[in-house]
This record gives sequence, structure tokens and C-alpha cells, in this order.
Amino acid sequence: MSKEILVVLNRKRGSVKTQLTRIKDFINNPDEKDKIKLELKMDTLKSLRIKLSDIRNEYYEVVTKESDLEPLELEILDLEDDCEDIQSSSMEKFAELSQLL
Repeated sequence: MSKEILVVLNRKRGSVKTQLTRIKDFINNPDEKDKIKLELKMDTLKSLRIKLSDIRNEYYEVVTKESDLEPLELEILDLEDDCEDIQSSSMEKFAELSQLL
């Protein structure tokens, strides 16, 4: 397993996590009422899901030991769960904003 490649993948995963946190903060902010911004955040969420899938595939290519792969897979699964939660919250907020207009 190449340590350099693993470091790059971990950084990519960290970047996705940071972006998910920003989207979650936006959705949970009651002062945010911009429907267009919310739509952009939802589009970003879709691309982050694709990135997570790509990162998972890259981990499987790089990591050879199953015991090393398991914690990485759990991290990816946690981030995918976050995506699901954010998707639900964003749909609720979208519905709220639609009623306001």
C-alpha cells in the first residue's frame, strides 16, 4: 500500500466531509431563505456522493489488507449516511421555502 496515495485519499475524504458540514450548516441556518442557493447546495451534494463512490473505489485499489480497509469503509459509510440526512433536511427546507414564496 502506497502511503502517499493513502494520504491523498484521506485528504479527499476530509474535503468531502468539510463540504458536507458546510451544506449541513447552511440548511440548519434559519436565516438562510435563498431557494437558489439551496438548489446549488443540493447539486453539490450530488457531486459529493459521486466523489465518495470514487474515493471508495480508489481505496479498494490501493489498500490490500482487509483489516486496513474496514475502518476506511466505515468512514465512507458514515459520510454516505450524512449525505442521506442532509438530503432529507434539504428537501424539507426546500418545501418550507416553496411555501414562503
